[in-house]
Amino acid sequence: MTVEEILIQETFDRDDLIRLLSADEPERRLIYKKSSDIKEKYVGKKVYFRGLIEYSNICRKDCYYCGVRSGNTSVKRYQLTDDEVVEAARFALENHLHRWLSNRVSGTIKNLWKPSAIYLQRSKIFPAENWA
Repeated sequence: MTVEEILIQETFDRDDLIRLLSADEPERRLIYKKSSDIKEKYVGKKVYFRGLIEYSNICRKDCYYCGVRSGNTSVKRYQLTDDEVVEAARFALENHLHRWLSNRVSGTIKNLWKPSAIYLQRSKIFPAENWA
């Protein structure tokens, strides 16, 4: 099946995906165009900026696919304080990232999310409706 034929389908099977992933340069341009058309149909021509505050990469899990897994000793570990989370949130707001979320890696040893979120919401500077 050709890339053009695959792209007019509503769903793709395994063989379709393999074919799309092995597309040559002219075929990739068709895929990019289809992707752009779908994005424009559902989102329009707007660009939405969102912020992610990842406040720790310390994890006790050892998921092999993950770059910050506990077994990866070459990663420089960090953990933001509540004040640093607030400062990052303030930066996001001041830079018009009005939809943002705070995140931590799975299995983080110290969970700063709760006190930071409570502080941010109580401060009225970062109301809950801005949290994704």
